[in-house]
Amino acid sequence: MSEILKNFIYFFILWQEKLKIKKYNNVSTVSDNKSSKTILTESYSLNFNAEVSKNKDILENEIINILKSLNNDIKNLLSFINENKTPVIRRKNAKKILDIVRENQGYLYELSGIKAFFLNLFLFKKISFRTNEMFLLDSSEEDEFLILYQFYRWYAFKKNMPGYNVEAQENLKKYTDERPYLNINALDVDEILNLKSAVARDVEAIDFVEKFITQINKKLTDGEASI
Repeated sequence: MSEILKNFIYFFILWQEKLKIKKYNNVSTVSDNKSSKTILTESYSLNFNAEVSKNKDILENEIINILKSLNNDIKNLLSFINENKTPVIRRKNAKKILDIVRENQGYLYELSGIKAFFLNLFLFKKISFRTNEMFLLDSSEEDEFLILYQFYRWYAFKKNMPGYNVEAQENLKKYTDERPYLNINALDVDEILNLKSAVARDVEAIDFVEKFITQINKKLTDGEASI
């Protein structure tokens, strides 16, 4: 999904959030995690997210340092993920199977239910309604943008960044699917704020990967780096 579309969705969610908040007559407090606290009133919300911005900068600096230590090499990056207790798994036709259950290649947190059953049956030839977390790729997948973007997601999950919790990410997938199947009107304020945070983090991830690859490509033309 393009950055322009992600930004459109983000501002649409902001609008939805304001409509929801108007229904509240009293001040209430919600938070998607400890890093971002939001105070809600009848007509507006004040987001105290200075710490979120600070943590984002720390996160991205850490990612840059990790990539640098791995010589900006995708194979080394996948080995790094595997060595940090998230198995990197390649399977033939993984993308096709993932498309059917409306999941993407890359980092998958623990799944349960019919999705897990389907993945287990067709990719791992076993029967189970649960999967462990994994970094799942098609056997032929070498897309650097996709892998870096999914690495960013994986690392942000490990760092408990706002927006990177299962509920918010599930709603994000439903809302940004090619055939959206999330009923925004059915969400409460907490869920909308979490979804807004998830969209914002996703836009940040795309921005980061685009800038990083642009910088690497520039260095490649100068004979300075590889990825």
